[in-house]
Amino acid sequence: MMGKISIIVFFCIIAVTIIEAKKSLTCDEYIAGNPMQVCVDGYIFERNDEAMVTWQDAEDVCKGKGGHLASVTSDSQVIAMEMLLPTGEQAWLGTVQAGTGPLNADNTEVTTDVAAQITTVDNALVIVDGDMAIADLVELNAATPATPVNHFFCKYNYFHNRKIYFGFPDTALNQPDTATACEMLGEPKDGRIIQIDSGKLQNFVNAEVDRLVEKADPEEYLFWINMKYSETTMKYKWGVEGTYSPFRKWCTAQPDDDVIDAADRCVALTDAGCWKVYACSVTSDTITIGTDTTINPFLTMCEFDIRESNPTKHELFTLIQVLRANVNEITKDCKRCKGVE
Repeated sequence: MMGKISIIVFFCIIAVTIIEAKKSLTCDEYIAGNPMQVCVDGYIFERNDEAMVTWQDAEDVCKGKGGHLASVTSDSQVIAMEMLLPTGEQAWLGTVQAGTGPLNADNTEVTTDVAAQITTVDNALVIVDGDMAIADLVELNAATPATPVNHFFCKYNYFHNRKIYFGFPDTALNQPDTATACEMLGEPKDGRIIQIDSGKLQNFVNAEVDRLVEKADPEEYLFWINMKYSETTMKYKWGVEGTYSPFRKWCTAQPDDDVIDAADRCVALTDAGCWKVYACSVTSDTITIGTDTTINPFLTMCEFDIRESNPTKHELFTLIQVLRANVNEITKDCKRCKGVE
């Protein structure tokens, strides 16, 4: 009896420790100690001090780091960035006037108050030291600004100890090429295709996808997720070795994979918020109804700069897996220690 009690107590201690190890960092805790970053409304805004002659140059740098030039949706975001800006300086933001209307670099909708600040074609918004509200933002020519722009703000999606990147490549990518693109993100380069292994992360991603403005009017957005079919286990598994989650969000009648070779079965998130199986080698989903054809490209969604709130998490996870696999032997040993057979 004492042996069983000891086992139960031991497992309880381990379980509590692992729960603590999985504690999610707040956004402020995640960026703690970085004077160039600030968290507002759940996003990370980062000041960069490279002098970028053009708006597009600045956006390219932000994309290379896993973000986009900062779109603005609230006065509090303007105030927070202004607090990071040196006296008398200005910085590129993420809204540009493209002729058909204002666009955000992160492909989210431009709010009415922001749109009112940028009316000239080929201009982009900048924030100037002293701006305290969206109504105070100014516009400069995106390619040949009248005054030097020595700073720019990148914006990152943040969720549970990681940054998440939504990308719209000029050329749609298959699953292996998407994995390669994700690997280039982060400092150090630690990016991967997103692994949606919880309902909370699924809900977060769904909300962000809902904010995206459709380009080229595809019928739906498709994003690869880090799940593939395992020929060994004949089940769909996450791509990160050693990880397991029972969470699944299949679309109706999925997984429907009979016509796809077993070695080429990957999973994508649809803008309906559920998962479908596609061949890993394809770059788009073509739908033809009558004479109408719609091409739905596969876009990029990565997670990177993943941090653990407790560095012992992986060691604890491995330990409990070993304990579970050998619970009978451990129980017998504990009984012998107590003199119970």
